[in-house]
Amino acid sequence: MKSFAFLLLIALLCATASAQIAIFTIDDFEADTEALVILAQTGVPKVETDFTVDPSIIGGERDVQLNSFTGNNVVLSASVSAGLYSSAAPQGGTGSSLLQYDGEDNTLTLDPSGLDEDFSGQGAYAFRTNITADLPTTVTFRVYSGSAASFCQYDLRIPGSGIATLFTLRYVDFNSTGAGCSFSNIGAIEVEANLPDSVDVTIAVIEVIALPSVTPTRTISITPSPSRIPESPSQTRTPTRTPTPTRTPSSAPRSPSNTPSPSSCLCTCPELECFMFKYGETTFYGDRANYLRDVRDVEEAEEGFDFLKFF
Repeated sequence: MKSFAFLLLIALLCATASAQIAIFTIDDFEADTEALVILAQTGVPKVETDFTVDPSIIGGERDVQLNSFTGNNVVLSASVSAGLYSSAAPQGGTGSSLLQYDGEDNTLTLDPSGLDEDFSGQGAYAFRTNITADLPTTVTFRVYSGSAASFCQYDLRIPGSGIATLFTLRYVDFNSTGAGCSFSNIGAIEVEANLPDSVDVTIAVIEVIALPSVTPTRTISITPSPSRIPESPSQTRTPTRTPTPTRTPSSAPRSPSNTPSPSSCLCTCPELECFMFKYGETTFYGDRANYLRDVRDVEEAEEGFDFLKFF
């Protein structure tokens, strides 16, 4: 049972290693932006903008733009409050909302070199964002590296379930326009939400992520317990006591013993030969030497243990 518990712990640690970790945050939307409101008029596209300066935002500033495309006396809106970026179009109206990160410039004119950030360090490989929409729509991410005519773009399709969903946007899945971009030299980022008729879109966070490093820091050696020490050949398994002349305590150090100590130690392991076995409905992998020493006892003693193969 101890061997099974140890291997189960290893399996859980391997599963945890596949989790993503945040390297840094582009915007957590904790810094508020006042609501932008447009009363749409037929045939008259309108634009509203606002700028929020805060150190929690990448580049120190968030530029927000709201556009109305169609609608007759209906209201479109966009705002940042309580950790959420929200934009909406009413029934009978359409438009778009834009987040722009290109440094502190107090303008929506794009500066494709405004950030000068490296998004490839520490193993970073993707953006991660949490988005909710009550109707199907698209949120487009654009990344620039010095030229407004060249960028990388990811069109993220939101299903419209009304449920907050975490999305991972891998760098390798971005499409390039012109010369594309370099994720090690990011000059500006834009996030544009399409607002079709009657949609509400909410973004909770935008961040850069990596997979955790799985470099081992300790090697654990399992020393056989005294109960597994092979017995010396004998006609009987009953130990015989040898009388001693006296039990006078001695301060002399004990003589070395050939019996392995049950305490653990740190060591350098040899090259492993793997095996695979099944316990109940779960399959595990391990070292052949550990199987011969430890796991075979479980196989013989516990019901539901099924040794599979070496490889």
